[in-house]
Amino acid sequence: MIFCTTLLFWSGLAGAQTYSFDYEITAIGNHLGDSRNLHFRFVRDTTKIYVNSEVPETRLMFYRNNKFGPDKAMIYDFRRNLMHDFAVISDRNAPQLQLKYHRSYKYPSLASDTRADSATVHKLQENIYEVKGYKDDRIYVLKASISETTDDLLAHIFWFDGCGMVNQMMLEKLRSELPQGGKYFSKEFTEQYVPGSTFHIAQQAKKKNFKVKLPDTKRLRKLMSKK
Repeated sequence: MIFCTTLLFWSGLAGAQTYSFDYEITAIGNHLGDSRNLHFRFVRDTTKIYVNSEVPETRLMFYRNNKFGPDKAMIYDFRRNLMHDFAVISDRNAPQLQLKYHRSYKYPSLASDTRADSATVHKLQENIYEVKGYKDDRIYVLKASISETTDDLLAHIFWFDGCGMVNQMMLEKLRSELPQGGKYFSKEFTEQYVPGSTFHIAQQAKKKNFKVKLPDTKRLRKLMSKK
C-alpha cells in the first residue's frame, strides 16, 4: 500500500478534534530467530508509523488485513490512554489517503503495570548502546545505533510488546546516558526477547505534515478532554 503525505478523515467536521503529525517513519523488520527454535525464520512486513516530534506520546500505525475487510489504521494516544480505530479506504482516484473513523476507546494506564523491575544501559562503542529491561523472569534487550537529528524521535525507536512500563524505563535509562539537550533517532537496532525471538529493524524518518480529524461528538470531547 502506498501512503500519501496527507491523511484525511473521510468526512471531516468543522468542530472535530485533530491530531497533527510531522514525521513518517518507515521500518523494515527481519526476524533473526527464536532461542527456542533456531531454525524458525520469517521476514516482517514494512511498517509505516506517523509521529509528532513535539508530542512523543502519540503515533499513527497502519495494519494490513490479509483476510477480510479493508486495511486498518490506529492512533495510539498514550498521554490520554486512548486508541482511535480507522478503516483505510483504498481509492486509486482519490488525491489523498482516506481514513474512515470506526471507534475510540480507553485502555489501562501504563502506571497500572506494576511488574516492571529495572533497566540497565551500557555504551558498547561510539553511538551504539545496549539497554536491558527486566520484568519477572524475562529480559528485553535493545541494541541501537543512535544518531543526532534535527527533531527528537528517540521515543519511537522501539516498542516491546506487552510491557509498557519496561519500555518506558528502558527509554529513560537510554536517554540518561546520552548527551543532555540533544535530539536523537536510531536508523538501525535489534530487539531481543530472552527467552524468545530476536528482530532486526532498519528505519528511515521523513519530514511530513498532515492531520487526522475525529468526529465532533460528546463522547469524544469527553475522552479527549485530558491534555
